[in-house]
Amino acid sequence: MRISPTKGFPRHRSIAIIHKDRTIELENNSENPIYFISRDDANSLKFIGTLYKRENRINAWQSGDIKASILSRELSDISLAELCEIRDWVESYGATFGSPVSTSVSLLRATLDYPFKTAPGGPPLKSIVGGRTHTNIIGRYAYAEHWDISAAFGTVLSKMKPCGKWIYTEKLKDEGDQFLYCTVYVPAIAQWGPLPEIPVGKYWDAKPWDFPMHIIPYPQDKEITGIWTGDELRTAEEFGVKIIKIHQGWYLKAARRQPFAQWWDIMEDARNKPGLIGKWFKTCANSLWGAFSFKAGRGYKEWYSPDKEIHREPITDSPWALNRRDLAIGDTLHGRIRAKVFSEFIMPYSPNILMVLTDGGWILSEANLQGWGWKKKKIANDIVFIDPGNYLYYSSDSEYPVIYKTRQSVLDSAPDMKERMFLRSFHKELGVREENHMYRLPSPDKMTAIQLLRTTFPGYNITKYYINAKKPG
Repeated sequence: MRISPTKGFPRHRSIAIIHKDRTIELENNSENPIYFISRDDANSLKFIGTLYKRENRINAWQSGDIKASILSRELSDISLAELCEIRDWVESYGATFGSPVSTSVSLLRATLDYPFKTAPGGPPLKSIVGGRTHTNIIGRYAYAEHWDISAAFGTVLSKMKPCGKWIYTEKLKDEGDQFLYCTVYVPAIAQWGPLPEIPVGKYWDAKPWDFPMHIIPYPQDKEITGIWTGDELRTAEEFGVKIIKIHQGWYLKAARRQPFAQWWDIMEDARNKPGLIGKWFKTCANSLWGAFSFKAGRGYKEWYSPDKEIHREPITDSPWALNRRDLAIGDTLHGRIRAKVFSEFIMPYSPNILMVLTDGGWILSEANLQGWGWKKKKIANDIVFIDPGNYLYYSSDSEYPVIYKTRQSVLDSAPDMKERMFLRSFHKELGVREENHMYRLPSPDKMTAIQLLRTTFPGYNITKYYINAKKPG
C-alpha cells in the first residue's frame, strides 16, 4: 500500500442534507453539493432509491443523479451548520471533506511530508478478525459498570510503524509486529480465551448479502490452529497458553517512521470539540483503519421494483481501493487492542463480565481497571440484558431507562414511550437476528428473554410473535 501527500488545494464542496420527506436542506443554494442522509431516513426512502451496502450496513443512498453519504444514528440529528463547520475545519488543513472514511484518508494525506509505502510480503490474511464481542447470560442484574479504552484506535494507530519489510521467522519474538501461523493449546483460564478461532470454509464464499455475521469464538480447553498477531500470542503465553508448533511466521523489520502520528495530533484535538461535531470527528478517527482493511467483494447495491420485490447486485471494488488495502495494518491494530482487553479487562474481572464489545464492556461489580486509556463511562443500578446490541438500564441520574440498540441507539423519544419502543425493537430484533444468524438466540434463550421482559414490564402483552403497543390501564 502506498499513500501520497495531497497535491494542490482541496476542492471546496457545499453541503446538503436529505430528509425522509424528500426535502433537501441546501447550503446557499449551491450547485453540485455533497449530500448526506441519516441511516433511518435512507431506510425510509429505500423504495424510491438504491441502497449501497457493505456487509449489510448502508454506506450510501442514491436516487437519480443524487447520491448521499450515510450519517450514523448517533449523528442523525447533526445540523447543516455543524456539517459546514466541520467542512471548514477539514479544509483549513488542506484536506477534502466527504464521508468520515474519505475525510479521514484525506486528512492523513494532508499531514504527510512525503509518501509512505507499507511493508510488502506480509502474512496471507483473507480478512481481519476485528474487535472482540462476548456476551453473558440473558438476565436482569442489579449493578454494572461500563468501561472502555478512550481513543483506542487512534492512540494505537499513531504509534504504529508499518513501513519496512516482512521477513520470515520460526519463533515468537519478545517485541515488535509479528504474525505466526501456529497450533496452540488454550487452557480454561477466564470467561473467554485469549485467541480467536477463525472461521473457514463457506464463510468466505457467501454472496455479499448472505455473508454471515458470526460472533468469532475464543475457545478454551482446546487445541486450535490459526494466524495470530505477536501481541496476542505473547499475552496468551503469559496466561498459560502453550505454542505446540509454529508452521510459518512473519516479522516486520520496521522503519522508524510513524506515518499516522501527525494525523492523530490533529484528530485528537478535533475529537474533543463539543457536541455532535466532536462525535463526528470520533467517527472519522475510528474509521481510518477500515479504509485499509475492508473485506474485498462484500459490497452490493439493493433496490426494489414497483411491486416491492427486492433486487441485489454485487459491486466491484475499485482498483484504487484494492491497492490501498493492507490487512496486516488492520489486524495488528485490532490484535493489540484484543490483547489489552484480555489482559486488563477479561482476566482481572472474570467471571463478573456481562459483555465485551471491541474496546470495553460492562462489569457486574465495582472495578478499577489499570493501564492506559481505561475510563468508567456509565453506572447502571438496574440492567436488563439480552445481548451486546440490545439492553436497557437505569442510572442514578435518570428517572427513565436508557436503551441501547445496535440498530437503534439511545432513544430520544418522550420518556413514557421508551419502554414501549424497547419492546417493539426487541421483537423486531429477534426476527432480524433469526434471518442473518447474528447473535442468534436458541429457542430456550429466546423464551428466557421473553419471560424476562414480561417480568420487567408487567402489564404488556409479550409473546414470541406479538408485543402489545399499549400498556393496559
